[in-house]
Amino acid sequence: MATRLNARIDEGLARKVEALRRATKQTTTEVVRVAIERYYEQVGTEARPYDALARGGFIGCADGPADLSVTYKRELTRSLA
Repeated sequence: MATRLNARIDEGLARKVEALRRATKQTTTEVVRVAIERYYEQVGTEARPYDALARGGFIGCADGPADLSVTYKRELTRSLA
């Protein structure tokens, strides 16, 4: 089931949508659909930093004390001494 979208955009954006529509030979609906999908992919991956860090192998890549979240100030002071 499709949902109808009604949005107000300024003249500059309207010109851009029209230029994209002509350049791609797509309907306005298709241009907006592609734009939303691309934006969602970009924001969706950034919306959960934990997922990005886990995918990149950053989480769990270092060794340290199991209680570091509690003793980090002491450990930092010790390492800087």
